[in-house]
Amino acid sequence: MRFKLKLSPEIAREIGASAFVFQHDFDFKNALLHSITTEGLYEHLDDHGRAETLTEAFQKPPPILQQSPSPLPSPLSSLPTSPAAQSSDLPLCNNPSLTETQKRKRKRSKQASKENRKRKRTKTGPRTALQIEPRKDPVKRFAPDGPASSSSYTMDDAPVASTAYVGLQDEGVEGGGGTWWLKELIGPEAAERFELIEAKPGTTVPFVDADGRIYGLAVYPDDPGIKKCAQEAARLIQTERSRCSFSADQKEHRRGSFPAMGGRYVLLSQNIVHNQANASALNRLTSSKPFQRLSGFATGVFKTWAPRLYRYCEDHFNDLLSSDHSLVRIFHNSVLSAAAFNFGPRTICLPHIDFGNLPFNLCWIWALGWYNWKKGGHIILWDLKLVVEFPPGSLVAIPSGVCRHSNTCVGKKEVRYSFTQYAPGGNFRWVDRGFQSEENYHAGLTAAEAREEKLRKKARWKMGLELFSTLAELGFENEPL
Repeated sequence: MRFKLKLSPEIAREIGASAFVFQHDFDFKNALLHSITTEGLYEHLDDHGRAETLTEAFQKPPPILQQSPSPLPSPLSSLPTSPAAQSSDLPLCNNPSLTETQKRKRKRSKQASKENRKRKRTKTGPRTALQIEPRKDPVKRFAPDGPASSSSYTMDDAPVASTAYVGLQDEGVEGGGGTWWLKELIGPEAAERFELIEAKPGTTVPFVDADGRIYGLAVYPDDPGIKKCAQEAARLIQTERSRCSFSADQKEHRRGSFPAMGGRYVLLSQNIVHNQANASALNRLTSSKPFQRLSGFATGVFKTWAPRLYRYCEDHFNDLLSSDHSLVRIFHNSVLSAAAFNFGPRTICLPHIDFGNLPFNLCWIWALGWYNWKKGGHIILWDLKLVVEFPPGSLVAIPSGVCRHSNTCVGKKEVRYSFTQYAPGGNFRWVDRGFQSEENYHAGLTAAEAREEKLRKKARWKMGLELFSTLAELGFENEPL
């Protein structure tokens, strides 16, 4: 069956035809895309004319004319056979058949859409932690080609305190107290036997223990927006570093020889206090758009890969904030109460454990700066015998309260910073104790309640380990290890 569309006299005179004929199986969307890419039908747009989008310009595109009977099918009266025409995801500016003017117009339309999205985000404001959605399929979204890295290590044997609210104090045994170059850990000259995890943009590598628990991640984003944020975040740290006043303890500490400072975070129902210069610098950093977005990105990954652990942190953090309205929440898109900035300019961490952190929680570390990440800046996981490539703009999550870690050295003229989000174990204990000290809590227990608390204490570490996801739960049961 055919359909005939009669044109007005004015249009007919303009294009030299009185009517168009369409077939019954005509597909307007595919035909339009085909005509755009093969015939340049938007040449009539004025490059300096009114500001209209491509969508507006082609609401009524001129179809192919039916001036006389022809045995050849018209591009608009039959389905296009070109694979490009059958896809709704045509490249904006890479089609060789487009003229330079057409490419500019498509690029301008893309830019307009980007600006519209930006204005919408500005109008609605940044999303909170509650509004950030987890990814629906971590296998496809985060690790299309990256198999999990498994080891004989088990979290059951981690060095945790008897209360399971903190790790055991770092004794500085494995890895010693010095820095390490990559060649000392990987390659023919290596004194140690480590496995190298290589970075691949667009993937996430889960670290899996012998019991199948995902207890860590290496996240390598390929989003240009995240890469831009990481660059801007590094420049912000570089600027604020010159404005800060670091004490001797902040410059030299057990994590290394570089200035480090925590954000305004809540700890045991108190806000950490800094001098005026440092507090102002930290406020500018934590309120900046680059660090806000990096924080939100980490929250999305957290919700996806460890949903039970995320809810545990969320519930405790909300209870803590509700108990005292003077407490400051530094990132509204995160459920982690603490943040720290390592100001470098050569941040090379010594082997250490952050034993004050909740041992069954993840610490989220962003690498920032300008350095050759193939040669240095790796994160070393000593207990797991892993060396993980850590490019600027990538994210690693580990249970730093029980996992000994450090960095490989970077060049003398290279710059490396880092940004970390975590949660002190004392916050969780404070909430569980009814917002009172350990001494007051135990003083108020009856004999029966004391016995119950002793049982809970023994079971707390097992409870914490069950908050980690497993490979099977996230759809990795068929993935090679």
